[in-house]
Formats: sequence, C-alpha cells, structure tokens
Amino acid sequence: MKACFAIVSLYLYQTFAWNHVENKELIESTLKNNDRTLVAYIFPDEEHSQLLEPEWLSAATSRKDFVSIDCSKHSKLCQSHGISSFPTIRLHQPHKSPVRYRGPRTAHSILRFLERAKRPSVVSQVTSKNMTAFQSIDDVVFIGHLSSDIDKETFTALAKKYSDRFSFALASPSSFGAAAPKIECFNTLDSVSHTTTDLSNQNLNRFIKLCSTPLIPELTRSNELLYYSTGKSILHYFPPLPPSSSSAQVGDQESYIKAVRPLAKKYQEYIHFVITSPREFPEAMEMMGLTGGNHKKDGRGKLSLQKGHEVFPLLGDDSSSSNFKWNAEVVEGFLGGIIRGKVRPWNGVSGGNGNGKGNGREGGRDEL
Repeated sequence: MKACFAIVSLYLYQTFAWNHVENKELIESTLKNNDRTLVAYIFPDEEHSQLLEPEWLSAATSRKDFVSIDCSKHSKLCQSHGISSFPTIRLHQPHKSPVRYRGPRTAHSILRFLERAKRPSVVSQVTSKNMTAFQSIDDVVFIGHLSSDIDKETFTALAKKYSDRFSFALASPSSFGAAAPKIECFNTLDSVSHTTTDLSNQNLNRFIKLCSTPLIPELTRSNELLYYSTGKSILHYFPPLPPSSSSAQVGDQESYIKAVRPLAKKYQEYIHFVITSPREFPEAMEMMGLTGGNHKKDGRGKLSLQKGHEVFPLLGDDSSSSNFKWNAEVVEGFLGGIIRGKVRPWNGVSGGNGNGKGNGREGGRDEL
C-alpha cells in the first residue's frame, strides 16, 4: 500500500510540477519591465504550497504574467520582498507597492483577482445600458448611486480599501435621477443582492461583510468562533483527501456547493453550511462520527450535521460510489430525516450509524 501511495504521489508531482523562474536577474527584470506580474512565492516541501500547485498551474496556463519562485533556493530574494510565510501570492507592478492576494487559493479566484487589477478601483459613470453587465463582472460587485461629493469620497475610500477583493462602480446620475443615495451589492456566486442607504463607515464595513460572505464558507481557525457562537446547527462538508486526484477533489467540492447552494439559502436562518478541511481540522471528522480512512479511499466528500453537543453523520449512503453526484435531494432528505427523528445522533462508537442504526432517541424534531 505504501508503495502504491508513493507511485501515486510521484505521478501527481510529475503531472502538477512547478515551472519556476530560476534566474535571479530574470526574476528582477520581469518584475521591473512587465506591466503586471503575479508571483507565487512557495516552499516546495510546505503542505499549503503543494495544495496551491495544481490551482496555480491551471490559472497560469499559457500566461506570461504568472511567475513562481522557489524560496528554498532563492531565500535572500524572497526575504528582500518581505516574504515570511508560504505560499504568498503578490501582484507586482512597476512604480507601485506590491498587492498581496488575500482570496481563496483557487484558479477561478486568482484569475478574478488579476482581472480586477486591470480596472480602476472605482469604475465611473456606469449607466443603465451597461449596469447589468457590470453586475456580473466579478463575484462580488458594489455600485454606488450617489450624487454628493462627500458620499462619493466615502465610497471611493471604501473601494480603495477593498478593491483587491471586490469590484466597485459609481452609477451615472442619469441612471437614478433624484432617488435617495444608496449602495447596491451583487453576489453573483450565490445570486443574492443587498441595498443600504446608511453610508456611515461602521455600517459600510458591515455591508461589505454581508455581501461578500458566501452562503457556504470555508470554516477556518479564525472564523470558527463566529459560527459556533450563533447557536445554529452546522452542516460540515469534508472535502476528499489524497490519494484522490486534485481534479477529483475540486470537482467533488464544486459539485457539492452547486447542488446545495439553494438549500443553504433556504435554511440559512437555522443552519450554517460550511466547508471543513480535514487538514485545517484534522480531529474534526472523527469527532463528527466519520471515519478518515474510508474518506481517503473513496475520494468523496462527507457530511455531518452538528447540533449543539449532538452530531448526525451521513452514513450508509451511496456517496462512495464512483457514479455518485451530489444533489439537493440527498442532502435535504438527510436533513429531513433528522427533523423527523429518523436519523439518530451518533452514539460515539466507530461505525455507529447516524442513519437510524446508532444509539439515539426516537421522536420527531421541530427544528435543527
């Protein structure tokens, strides 16, 4: 088994191999002369650098503005650019300070970041003719319908603060006339929009967070307290782990998010739908009644609902089948089974089944 795993690991390494710029003078020349260069500073033996690799290469295909630097070989160069953690992604532009990439380490998000950098921090004079098109230009878009100079200055300051992550525009006065000043936001990934007329700094920062927080976020060490403190149930999706291929891992997670996004919107008053990485939380799967060994073998994500001190793992389903595809019916059926008392809490014994086979109490449940 160890030999097989080594072969698979070697295959993945050869398939997704970094293509670093090795010449220091060429690196400096590239950063100095290109209009913009997106640089990944990585450390090959570091786990998160390895996780970035396939996503970076997918985004960098046939592009000359993507450069990766091996900081294990060019430590002084990386230190001169202030790199202290790995991986770090920065956008370099001549005569400007580097811009740190703060978004998800996925090909889609990295490309969005680079396209965003080509636009001004605030696109001016969006009209009724092109406003709909601009609303879908990015994952999260803010449009200010503002007439006073003070309101425009407030909006511009907000845009400069967040323009590396979101897109901003000012609507042409002809598009809103004498209407009260407002800011609209459009989250195209989750198909939701919000409007605010409170232009205070405190509210605008809350508004940014409201608009940009995905319906199905990644649970991290920095945000876990936020979700656990609400008193809502938490539905954990655990992405598959190697040795499943990177494309299979990403495909399963994307399939899950696409399938359950309507459910996350439907149940958001009662349940947080989150992506919980077994790497970020190595103890979580076992605590949620799921077996990590099977998780690695079948290459499929796993589900478990956490309600207070009770957990309800989705076990005995067909998600390990090679033909399985996530769909809303499977997930909503699982949630409905918990509500009706057909799915019992995990009994704390390995192999104990949340689907009616563990130790638990009978009876219906009126909420999650």
